[in-house]
Amino acid sequence: MRARLEAPPNILHQPVLVNEVLDLLVIKSGGNYVDGTLGAGGHTAAILNRAGLNSRILGIDRDPDALNWSKKTLIDFKNQITLVSGKFSEIATICDEYSFNNISGVLLDLGLSSMQIERSNRGFSFMRNEALDMRMNPNSELTAEEIINNWEPAELVRIISTYGEERNAKKITRQIIKNRPITTTGELVRTIETAVGSLSTKQRQKHPATKTFQALRITVNDELAELKQVLHTTLELLSKTSQTSGDNSRLAIISFHSLEDRIVKSFFRYESSSCVCSKRLPICTCEHNPTLKELTRKPIVASQEEVNQNPRARSARLRVAEILPKASPK
Repeated sequence: MRARLEAPPNILHQPVLVNEVLDLLVIKSGGNYVDGTLGAGGHTAAILNRAGLNSRILGIDRDPDALNWSKKTLIDFKNQITLVSGKFSEIATICDEYSFNNISGVLLDLGLSSMQIERSNRGFSFMRNEALDMRMNPNSELTAEEIINNWEPAELVRIISTYGEERNAKKITRQIIKNRPITTTGELVRTIETAVGSLSTKQRQKHPATKTFQALRITVNDELAELKQVLHTTLELLSKTSQTSGDNSRLAIISFHSLEDRIVKSFFRYESSSCVCSKRLPICTCEHNPTLKELTRKPIVASQEEVNQNPRARSARLRVAEILPKASPK
């Protein structure tokens, strides 16, 4: 049995489900990997430790602070890494630009790092009074302040109810309109608490601003569209490796809320199916060939021990798939 890995001593952020990722993604020594959400580099360091000296990683992140943080984590692996500023949806273009081929696996950790929450000063947390920013890439144009103060009420209701799954979206929106202009996270939190009340006994495990902040962050960074795009792009990218090598590439995705996990689950189920016809049809007419094999029919969650050590792991969900070579049409 392989020894369980701990985070490197110089790690700046505790990555989640590290050993579960390694057991399913790194199945042999060596190989080329892509960490599409580099963060502080914790997962990348663990993959390189497991895969050995002949392995290489291309790390991608759109947050310039994350790239700087990761250099400290990955100082011992500087000859094995290539760090690139960009969105993970651009993975195919970036791999082509850096001639990064024969990829054994791709990891996407969709959550915010604790460093982004605590050190970025961009308003990701409702527990800190900061500017209403929420941009992962500080050079992007759209901010949470722009949305809160200038978007139409109907649009605010839509994003808060859809992306935050907040049942009080209309109440919150009415109070936002009443309190405009709102320029800080503290002002927004007080606005939400006025609309729906502060924490009750039953709500103490989830702050009343949680879902609205989630909705704003998803909207500012176009997170769900990015996820849908990267799934298709990565499948095509890894299919090339699986087509030309004896080993099938793997894709591992860690999500932190139901909207993300639902998208990943649906994509994996569709692409692993041999028939995607409507159940109302008496026979199959789709001629659909599976492009991947699900290795985790149910998502892997953190152990209680890990949650005790790292509460952020509580909501993490890991799904992994093996990419199949392209089959000939039926």
